[in-house]
Amino acid sequence: MPNPNSEVLDIRAGISPLVPVCLPARPKRTGLARRVGNALGALVTRYLAWRARQVTLRLLSSLDAATLRDLGITDIESAVHGAPQGRARGYEPDWWRRIC
Repeated sequence: MPNPNSEVLDIRAGISPLVPVCLPARPKRTGLARRVGNALGALVTRYLAWRARQVTLRLLSSLDAATLRDLGITDIESAVHGAPQGRARGYEPDWWRRIC
């Protein structure tokens, strides 16, 4: 008596019976999983940006003054981190009126 499942592994038809025809969609993350994923993504992004700044500082510090002048860089820290005025928070006299 022949095996009724003998053609299960027959892939001559072009479709493998081992792989489902329609793969299930990835389940959507809900509530807590989404927040944890977003928080981890933000942390990784911040870490990679910090590492890029550190490597850039190290690279620019290794250059001589003439090369930095040719590049138009007078202050390495400001070139990497931006102007200090952009990072400093000024005093807002009406801070108490804003409700976040």
